[in-house]
Amino acid sequence: MANRKPSPALKAFGAEVRRLREDVGITRTELANRISVTPSYVSQVESGNTRCRKDFAQRLDQALGTGDQLTTAWTKHLRAASYPKFFADYSEAEATADLLRAYEATFVPGLFQTKEYAQALLPSEAAVERRLLRQQILSRDTPPRLIVVMDESVLMRDVGGPEVMRGQCEHLLRVSQQDSITLQIAPISLTTAASPDRLTSPRNPLAKNSSTWRPRPEGSHPTNHGISCTSSARSRSCRRVP
Repeated sequence: MANRKPSPALKAFGAEVRRLREDVGITRTELANRISVTPSYVSQVESGNTRCRKDFAQRLDQALGTGDQLTTAWTKHLRAASYPKFFADYSEAEATADLLRAYEATFVPGLFQTKEYAQALLPSEAAVERRLLRQQILSRDTPPRLIVVMDESVLMRDVGGPEVMRGQCEHLLRVSQQDSITLQIAPISLTTAASPDRLTSPRNPLAKNSSTWRPRPEGSHPTNHGISCTSSARSRSCRRVP
């Protein structure tokens, strides 16, 4: 049976181990002797063919005198191994992507979730922390371009209670103002046969940067959880309802 191809995360961590070892000027055998493992195991780690534990990364730092560089690299790359297998490589690719597109019909996308919303969905604080770490790509100097369409029912689905949902809706309003993000709401009445321009109709409370926005006379479009969105011939705005 053919060996499984190393994941991008394992290869990235292994390359960092190899780079730092070579910078120190020692062989794999010398490094293996310092941390009481076989040279073969060091080779497997460097080639991305095996996943080491975090305490092994800490031992590597001690042996190479690299501070916490490899411990940090382990957290950056190999924490993805805690995700389900079908998602582990995606989280690594997501962190380096220039463009991300998504359609969400059930829950708010992970990149847009508040801590409280995520806590209501995920089984552990560790899982919540991993989800929040993913969101760091949105605050990079050059963040990826995000194009997200959410079904309107996502805003109506009560996750964590009214206060959690209000906070989540307000957070969506904030992130939708970022230049790199296009967040659109597909009305519940939208059918599979509907034309794409309906995704940016005046009923869409979070649509932005759309050339197909069609204003109509002043009117308020309430969503759940105390958020009211208003459109007029001159502007679109959303506000919190007291």
